[in-house]
Amino acid sequence: MLDEKIQNRILKILNELASTPRKGVHNWRALHISDFKDGDVQYNFNYLVDQRIIKKEKKNGSDYFRISSKGIDSLAGTGSNAVAGKTGKQFNELFKKLETRLKEIARVASDATQFKDIIDKAKKNNPYVSYKEDIIWDMYGLRNVFSHGDREKYIAEVNTLAFEELNTILKNIENPPTVGEVFRKEMFTATLEDNVYPVLKTMKVDIYTHVPVYDSEHKFVGVLNESTVLNWLVANLVDGKANFSKKQLKHFDRSFLHTDENRCEFVAKGYDIFSVQQMFDQHMFSGKRLGCVIITETGDRDEEPIGIVTAWDLPEIRKHL
Repeated sequence: MLDEKIQNRILKILNELASTPRKGVHNWRALHISDFKDGDVQYNFNYLVDQRIIKKEKKNGSDYFRISSKGIDSLAGTGSNAVAGKTGKQFNELFKKLETRLKEIARVASDATQFKDIIDKAKKNNPYVSYKEDIIWDMYGLRNVFSHGDREKYIAEVNTLAFEELNTILKNIENPPTVGEVFRKEMFTATLEDNVYPVLKTMKVDIYTHVPVYDSEHKFVGVLNESTVLNWLVANLVDGKANFSKKQLKHFDRSFLHTDENRCEFVAKGYDIFSVQQMFDQHMFSGKRLGCVIITETGDRDEEPIGIVTAWDLPEIRKHL
């Protein structure tokens, strides 16, 4: 079916591209295929060509598209209840783009390579492929159906969800969201000269679970979190009490700021969010805890932090999976 929202987008493009009628083609308007390359717009544009609402011609060896005034009127009357033509070809063309990208990621050149081998190699080089493997296999199965003409007659059309999913996978493979885009934020940091109590109070009030700590030369020392405080309290109990109201962070044993239960990694702002998800997963599978990932311009631990990712932030990454 022709999606009504997409239909309106196409109509808008047609009106913007409408050229002054020329002699002999008074009722035709010149179009450029490059204006219809975007995902669902391309799919619905192809449908309009199939229905001859938009006419396809060859000119100087290139495809040339025109639409008549009658065609525009017809398009305006085409709603979401229109019956779509076969979409197997469009689906296979889109899947072919995905397969090409997967082969590039897998560093596979041969067309004889089994798809399973392509996937296995690609997911080692790109964590997003690993996270979307099940969906990719579903799309591969659908692609196989439409690769055999005698099977296509049993399926009226491909659900638009399949096109949306394929386009999303392609987009996230080619241009994945980065940590700098998703997790850049105002950072609360502390120095070894800071008094402990005000820092802890700020953490409680503003719900900071991890606070990077630096020395007087802004060299990274470690991360202050609940484990740090608990370890310090246990180590400094005297007669069942521990007092840090007048203590400075430099009085903390520095080993408490970077323990196996409080690991910290650094990444550059251009690092993709799926690789960060993989970092947390790998630590968990190895029985270790990754407390946070700190974002800097280049990934240098002594640079000014511009963002942070903790376990509490992982649901934001999963929105993209």
